[in-house]
Amino acid sequence: MEINTIINLKVITCLQPFQRLNTRAPLFRIKQYKYIPEWFHRWWDGSSRDSDFGRINDLYNNAIVNKDKPNMIIHLRASIMGLDSLKKTYEDDTTTVARIETLIEQINTVVNTVVNGGAINSV
Repeated sequence: MEINTIINLKVITCLQPFQRLNTRAPLFRIKQYKYIPEWFHRWWDGSSRDSDFGRINDLYNNAIVNKDKPNMIIHLRASIMGLDSLKKTYEDDTTTVARIETLIEQINTVVNTVVNGGAINSV
């Protein structure tokens, strides 16, 4: 499962503002709607923002549990850029943005704790 975690973190890292993420399969994909509207895809897949965020949250929980694996901290840190893009995508949904910001805060806490050797510096 660790390899899927790394791949999915890399996919999130590649997200650009206003791109959507398909989290229904074990490996995430960036959605590209060309001819069929997004609402139809969501209905067909049985997905929602809540279910998609749940899958994203599960991914990060797994990554944090495996934070000591080689390069996991690097992938966690890099993926924040994609999460920032996702915030832009959902900028009109304050709840989703707050959930993403909280996730970014958790990631930063883990990354800073590992990078600083377990000591969190107070400024």
